[in-house]
This record gives sequence, C-alpha cells and structure tokens, in this order.
Amino acid sequence: MKNILSAIIVCGALSLVVQQAEAVSFDISWTGAGNYTMEGSFSYSDTLIGTGRIDETSLTSFNIEGFLSGTSLGTFDFFTDTPLLGSDTFNFNFDSTSETFYTGGYSADDFGQDWGVSIGGGFAATTGFGFSSGSGSQGIANPSWLSVSSIPVSQSTLIATRSSDPVPEPATMLLFGTGLIGLAGSRIRRKK
Repeated sequence: MKNILSAIIVCGALSLVVQQAEAVSFDISWTGAGNYTMEGSFSYSDTLIGTGRIDETSLTSFNIEGFLSGTSLGTFDFFTDTPLLGSDTFNFNFDSTSETFYTGGYSADDFGQDWGVSIGGGFAATTGFGFSSGSGSQGIANPSWLSVSSIPVSQSTLIATRSSDPVPEPATMLLFGTGLIGLAGSRIRRKK
C-alpha cells in the first residue's frame, strides 16, 4: 500500500511538471552579398505561439554568428552582450503566428531588426559583430557597417526555421511516470 501511495504521489508531481511552459526554438539564417552569411538561434515561451508580434522582451535566448566565405567574423549574444551596451543596440521583431521576421521598417521600429548594432554610433557593431535590417537594406557590421554585405530588404533572405526536439519533453516525462507505475505494480506482485 505504501508503494502504491508513493507511485501516485510521483505521478501527480510529474503531471505538474508536464504542464509547465516549454521554450520554442528557432534557427536563424541569412545570406547577404559578397559571400557574407549569418546564422544563429533564438527561443521564447511556447505560451506566445500564435499571439502575433513579439519583441526582445519575450526572448529566452538569442545568439548570432557572422561569416565571410565560411570564416567566422564574430558573434553576438543578446543575454551576455546587451546588458553591457546602450539601449539602442538591440531591436527584435518576430511574428509568432506566421513564424517570420518583420522586415521593411526602420531598424529601430516595430518592423525592423537591429541586433548588436548601435544606431546612434553610425551603425557600428558594439561587440565586433552585428546585423541590421532597415527600410532599405539588410547587412552586417564587423565592427563598422559592411556595405559590401548589404542586400535590398525587398530581397530579404532572413529566415527563421523552427527547431525540432528529438524527444518532446512532455512525452519523456509521461513515459517516465508510466515506467514508475509499472515498477510499483511489479513490486506489489512480487510481495504477494
């Protein structure tokens, strides 16, 4: 009887864990002119899926890395680099319904992107690398603006692709809980 009660308590606790919000993650890719590329990732709470526009205040992770012909130019991480910088160095806008980036607006408004680039500093990268998507073009800074990387925003290649987890967390916890119940049941049978 004691084992059955323990199994019920464990299963109850696991069901609470399963109901917690999970992060939804995306991979970022961008191809500019002159063999310049960028990749990275970001995540936010899955409770925001389908709610429309989200900004940098909703992120739980964000990092990018730039490349020239496959050679790294530098990185930017919102959570480790931005707190050291001014307020004009990061602007993130994403549509959680269509799972696309907003583009075409000024880089500092609700329809632009500004990741690690100081607008007030002449579009210079604040940590050695940054990306900006404004009303006219998209490109990178390393550390100053690299116009040779720029492409017209009308030809935007800025893409977010949802990352898939190999084993969804809720299913893993459910399987674990089911296994515990089976273990408790087999112990009871052995005692009889």
